[in-house]
Amino acid sequence: TTQNRTCTTSQSKIMIMGDHSNKDDQQHFRRKMAYDRKQQRLIRTGIAMNNKAIAGLSHGSSRQQAPYESLKKAFHLMRRAAAKTGSLASSLCDRAACDGVNVCHDAFPLRCAKESFRDGYVYNRLLSIGEEQLPSNPKVAGDLCLSIIVLNLALINHNESLANMKNNKNKYASLANNLYNHAISVLGHMENRGTAALIRIASLNNLTQLRYQVGNYSLARESLHHLALIVSAGSLDSEQRKRPVIDEEAKKGMIMNILSLSNQNVAAAA
Repeated sequence: TTQNRTCTTSQSKIMIMGDHSNKDDQQHFRRKMAYDRKQQRLIRTGIAMNNKAIAGLSHGSSRQQAPYESLKKAFHLMRRAAAKTGSLASSLCDRAACDGVNVCHDAFPLRCAKESFRDGYVYNRLLSIGEEQLPSNPKVAGDLCLSIIVLNLALINHNESLANMKNNKNKYASLANNLYNHAISVLGHMENRGTAALIRIASLNNLTQLRYQVGNYSLARESLHHLALIVSAGSLDSEQRKRPVIDEEAKKGMIMNILSLSNQNVAAAA
């Protein structure tokens, strides 16, 4: 009888522990769902701000005007969202979630002075974001959106450095350099496919131009080498996608940069 009571008590304890465990799991699930919804709202807001800003900037608005400030706000918003999402162990990016993701909706060329392309091709397309194409993984979605916004900011400052031949040229060039590096670093965990490939090659191509411009030839050769590796690996090919990673003009421009600057390196070495 005593043994039976002991067994009954043990079973009751196990059942109570099981109930607590189920409740904890349910609470954790509800918290995660609420957190994900909040993150999705932040991402949607950041996307809307980015798309509205670049629509204005692509029509020739100055860097100092409202669209640029709106883009900066989108950057701070997306950086906060990406930082919070990145702290979740469950949000680690897997290959299936990253592979071939293409969330860029449209590319708006910035108006550049003719002399901007005198020393080589500069990628100058501001990117809007297609919300309907975002991956379900919040980490991937947040990082892709953040990197696109950072690239847009870099392109605007790079364009300003080319337009301002005297005033604030170095300031804009330095800011663009830092932003290109940041856009690349955000994508550290993603393969060179889709939007991730576009952001990397655009940033590397323009970094190379900036570095040659200021005479930093060793870093220019480094970024050129990474650009050549991505291009030679076929990351720009459209494969079975409806749209290529970059348009034909940009692709030809980057390849010409690689060939031209590589020849300069060989000549300098000789």
